Amino acid sequence: MRTVLSVAMIMLFAAGSVSADKEFTFDKKDNFDGAAISTITVDVDRGQISIEKSRGQNIEVLYKNSVFADNQSQADEINEDYKYSAKVTGNELAIVVETPRHGRKGMDIVERIIEGDWSQEGSYPMIKLVIPDGKAVDIMSASSDIEVSELVVDLDIQSSSSDVDLENTQGKLSCRLSSGDINIGGHKGSILTKGKSSDIRIVDVEGPVEAATASGDITVEKVKGMVESQSASGDNRLFEITGDIDAEAVSGDIEISTVTGSVRASAVSGDVRLDGLAAKDGDYDISSVSGDIHMAVSRDFAGQIVLHSVSGNVNSRLPGKVVFEVDDEDDNDSRSEVRGTVGQGDGRLNATTTSGDITVDGY
Repeated sequence: MRTVLSVAMIMLFAAGSVSADKEFTFDKKDNFDGAAISTITVDVDRGQISIEKSRGQNIEVLYKNSVFADNQSQADEINEDYKYSAKVTGNELAIVVETPRHGRKGMDIVERIIEGDWSQEGSYPMIKLVIPDGKAVDIMSASSDIEVSELVVDLDIQSSSSDVDLENTQGKLSCRLSSGDINIGGHKGSILTKGKSSDIRIVDVEGPVEAATASGDITVEKVKGMVESQSASGDNRLFEITGDIDAEAVSGDIEISTVTGSVRASAVSGDVRLDGLAAKDGDYDISSVSGDIHMAVSRDFAGQIVLHSVSGNVNSRLPGKVVFEVDDEDDNDSRSEVRGTVGQGDGRLNATTTSGDITVDGY
């Protein structure tokens, strides 16, 4: 009850004492000869970073600092704590925004209530980078949101807490986050994404994809190339993959649909569902410690089958005649293990689970 009353009092004080700061903007613009620059580094602690394609060969850097203050004099004072620079050394352009470690108020919630000051702190720096195709860009940030679109670029992003949005890009992409979501739509080239607490969504890619997150879901769709996905706590959803798949989940489900290549999928605590496994000679190695496994394999599949469950049922409903290593009058009967072959081919279907059922269908 005391906690509820305290929260209510805080909200009441806040509602009655919010001061509406004005927004003041400070702008700078720099131009560089893009032909002399091959690498660009961007170091911005927080705010926003956007990168777009230029019409010519020049590189344009637009810096904007939005400051929230009561008056122009106060805004000028706050802006002085934000140091922007863009310098060329050799063939590298380095863009840096030094931000103050603490906001201008420096007050905790109790001090805010006492002073009646709920105005916004500090400023919101923004970098807009307009560059020609073919550059390498390295971004380092603590919590800047990052957007890149319509560009050929080798991009390396390292951030503590950022949302990353890439659209219609081409080149080598590497993105490592501690927290924040990653969204990639339309890319040609290799992709490496790693997050500690991140949802990852990658759609429409020509090239290999590697996605890993400690806490979050991974969704990968429409990829022409190999896909590797790993999640410690979250689901893996992989759809329309023209290539091989390697998927791992510790605590979460794995869902895979419409694949032309081979598949290796492993879950510790979760179900594994695979539909549309199209390769006639596909190599499928599926396992789950605590979860069910369901597979829909091409009617043309031919090769060896090994299905085993320690404490569950195994059902093989493949359309082809299964030649069992162990004789059984009913080929479709439920059992804890199935070993045999279908047709004549080099395919391999191996599915095992400790605690769960296994079902294999043809489509």
